[in-house]
Amino acid sequence: MLSQISQFLISDAKEESSSKKRKAEEKQTFMAKKQKVDKKAINQERNLLSDLRADLSELSAADLKELLRLNGMKCTGKKTELVARAADGKAFGALPRCPMCALGYLRVDSEPGLGGGGLFTCPGAFDDDKFVACSFSAYAVDRVPWREAKQE
Repeated sequence: MLSQISQFLISDAKEESSSKKRKAEEKQTFMAKKQKVDKKAINQERNLLSDLRADLSELSAADLKELLRLNGMKCTGKKTELVARAADGKAFGALPRCPMCALGYLRVDSEPGLGGGGLFTCPGAFDDDKFVACSFSAYAVDRVPWREAKQE
């Protein structure tokens, strides 16, 4: 019994070490990519997001919420937040739910010129009436293809 426990602890420690190595590699890749970004890419991205925000700001808050809901993204907040979230999703793809807790909506601290990349984190979420904290963070997340509003 004692050997089974020690084997479990050893395998758990190896898995944690592997996870730390993977996160370190992700961060290193992200930082290398960040250093290679040129001003032209930054300006193109800013112009794209600016144009999308201008187009999306013409929609009502209810329409923006429906568009975000259709793409499985967080649909609460002020209209400016909804517009920014929708523009980011339309430009780079919708953010998926947290792969760790499966409850929370991912947030991204994006860096200009990296195509919507940056540090992705999950703040946690409520499960029924209890808050479930989450410690997920990553520099790479597969975004979901953006879906346009359903045509009638």
